[in-house]
Amino acid sequence: MRTTGIKITFFPPDLFPTSQFRITYDLLRNQYGPKRANKQYLKILELAAKDGETLVNDILRFLINQADEIDFEIVLQMVTSRQQPPSVTEVNVQAVDLTVYDQLLKYEEVSAV
Repeated sequence: MRTTGIKITFFPPDLFPTSQFRITYDLLRNQYGPKRANKQYLKILELAAKDGETLVNDILRFLINQADEIDFEIVLQMVTSRQQPPSVTEVNVQAVDLTVYDQLLKYEEVSAV
């Protein structure tokens, strides 16, 4: 991707297709500073345009929640490997021992007189 040397001080809202993209941009600015963050973010946007916004959005969601840092190379690696992050609705809930609550039923209600 060629840049024209134009200094970008902000991106218009249209360049953030979802909240995941906005969060990613903010994280990139914190990690790398404005200049490098802009380059990284534009590469991620271009990747989303070429390989699918939904796939990149899912990868960004996963990285925001699981990774220590985000950069274009990590996103590119996940896109090219077609590695699907876990679904948002994929939740592991361990069985709950309800016998503890059943013991509460054994006690009689005490009324205040």
